[in-house]
Amino acid sequence: MGAYDRNVLSYIHPEKYPIPTQQAISPLDNFAPELKEIVYRKVKRIAEPRGGKYDFDIYGRLSGNWFLEGTDGWSSDESYKNYLSFAYDVYDPTYLRVGLGEKLGGTLNRVKNNSPDFKDIRVSSGKIVYHLIGVMEGDEFFGRSLAQIVTKTLLVQMLNDEKIKIELFEGEVQNPNFTVNAKIFTR
Repeated sequence: MGAYDRNVLSYIHPEKYPIPTQQAISPLDNFAPELKEIVYRKVKRIAEPRGGKYDFDIYGRLSGNWFLEGTDGWSSDESYKNYLSFAYDVYDPTYLRVGLGEKLGGTLNRVKNNSPDFKDIRVSSGKIVYHLIGVMEGDEFFGRSLAQIVTKTLLVQMLNDEKIKIELFEGEVQNPNFTVNAKIFTR
């Protein structure tokens, strides 16, 4: 189920997304009040907006979606392979989540120690290290055990307001440095 509003335009570069996604809104917010109350009882999200949020792009900050340099966003059938997302958990947005496209391993990850917050990272922040714990969406809310095992280390640096350099390392690496394996992502 989905909905969109032609008066809404999301993302820093909406042209990189299919038209319905550029203007997406929560369909639950448009239900009649009586039905909305019933539907929201089934929603596991614990924060406002109860219908969720999907666009975390903040210009000049790490927060939001990034695409492998040289690709064109979500315009092709293979787009899911080329993205990187610095977002917040769908159920409890106090948790930092990193979504890795298929070319980076195709996993959803929670950030160990839940910091530093993506919206606080800018060019002047320099190199930032995130230790990632692989999880399945909804683990905390469906009774699954949450292992605290770091599966990947992500080194990231904002090069300018719309370009970042990243590199992934297996396991928990202390004080990593960029190598020839680093990749550039853009808005």
